[in-house]
Amino acid sequence: MLASWYNKQKRVGKGKPNVYSDSTVKYMMLISEVYSLPYRQTEGFLRELVRQQGHEGIETPVCSIMSKRPQNIDSEMLQIRQLRQRGEKIQLILDASGIKVRGEHEWNERSHGKWRKRKWKKLHIGIDRDTRQIVAATLTDNDVHDGEEFSKLLKQAQAHGLSIDKCYADGAYSWHAHFDQLERSGITPRITLPKNAIITGERKEDAIMLKRHRDRALIEMYDMGGMEVWKKKTDYHQRSLVENTFSRLKRIFGEFLSPKRDDVRYARMMIRLELLNTFAAIALPQYADIIAT
Repeated sequence: MLASWYNKQKRVGKGKPNVYSDSTVKYMMLISEVYSLPYRQTEGFLRELVRQQGHEGIETPVCSIMSKRPQNIDSEMLQIRQLRQRGEKIQLILDASGIKVRGEHEWNERSHGKWRKRKWKKLHIGIDRDTRQIVAATLTDNDVHDGEEFSKLLKQAQAHGLSIDKCYADGAYSWHAHFDQLERSGITPRITLPKNAIITGERKEDAIMLKRHRDRALIEMYDMGGMEVWKKKTDYHQRSLVENTFSRLKRIFGEFLSPKRDDVRYARMMIRLELLNTFAAIALPQYADIIAT
């Protein structure tokens, strides 16, 4: 870390060049998330950490750098801590959950009433079913539909060089366009359909002849004996693992994103997800190995 402490790249355009590298800023933000420290306490922690290591001549960044430089940090590609073998396919699970950025806890509002408007961001993630590694993530406003981020999550997962075998998701992703995209990519869809889902086409004859990819999935559910039977036969219950990921995220780091700017919120969230990947790679129970032995 100390080898790349200071910025060695020349600034393009006007303005003073950055003193510290992007990796140093990201390191400060990582310390802040791991130990749940505010900005100023993070600065003091890092200064003492450097001093304890005997590096008296190294200057530490001021705390405000964490809110000024996140847009320079490359957070588009999540760090996967437990890589798959080349050619091995993964089972991708998608879902979304709300992250509060303004407002009080629900219990406080029930006791004392609402005193300011609550605001949420929506976190969309995709995980590998077996390793629990988060391989794709986006952060949007709360009015963005889950299905609108489907293509972005799928492309992010494929950008890691991962080969996807099946895609698990709830009914929010049951769009014709999503089924068509999975079919073109050779991915088996495991997506539930609404109870009122019907075959495409105005007339019965047209519907039977058309049979789009989503229509074939609906016919498959009917042939198996209904939605509940389909879920059991296709291991759809594995989708609950993404709910467990959201639970771990909120239990470890809390339900709030304290930064005020969207780019800072995004950078801090990506760091949280990278830390979750690290935790999963280090200490996730290997149930399959236990059962095998």
